[in-house]
Amino acid sequence: MNKLNKKQSKELAKHQSDLTDAAEAIEEAVEAYATAADEARAFAESIHADQQAYYDERSEKWQEGDAGTAYTEWMELWETAENASAEYGARDCAMKDAFEELTTEIEG
Repeated sequence: MNKLNKKQSKELAKHQSDLTDAAEAIEEAVEAYATAADEARAFAESIHADQQAYYDERSEKWQEGDAGTAYTEWMELWETAENASAEYGARDCAMKDAFEELTTEIEG
């Protein structure tokens, strides 16, 4: 065989087109995820800063008590989310995974 027949040539062109379309879709999805992760990180950073300010305003007794301990655990969830994409990069789902762990209030 020294060249593809018409059927093979058409099939090759289809595969090339399908792969190109799929690669473009992946690139768009990765870009969208990176943008969403950046926005989520900024949100988590803002929440964590507010939490830290609240914590710092509390007495040492409060910080060392049960309420302070629970609050610290809650802050750590948000800090983990804040740092997720910085640690793992925006190209994976670390930010999504970290945000799935977040709660709107202190548990316990």
